[in-house]
Amino acid sequence: MNEYDRHYEHSEIYESTLHERGAINVECMEEYLDNTQDMENLHMAIKNLPEVQKRRLKKYYFEEKTFDEIAFEEGCTYQSIQRSVYRAVAKIKNILKNS
Repeated sequence: MNEYDRHYEHSEIYESTLHERGAINVECMEEYLDNTQDMENLHMAIKNLPEVQKRRLKKYYFEEKTFDEIAFEEGCTYQSIQRSVYRAVAKIKNILKNS
């Protein structure tokens, strides 16, 4: 059955269907490249953060730890962790906005 389906699809290819498929792929490729560029910019912005902010941001967003858990691990207050993460996010937004 699978072999028949593949053959059937190939017999249904016309210029118009090829054009439609090509147009979809170009849009997908442009979107993919835009997303790739956005991710590269985000990684560069994170890379430019101070080490402490980078570490806390990673724990909060990527390791999904709470401010309390991070504060306990680093032996500091909840407020200092919160401020550090929020400032890191603000710096990243500023870098991305200017790029």
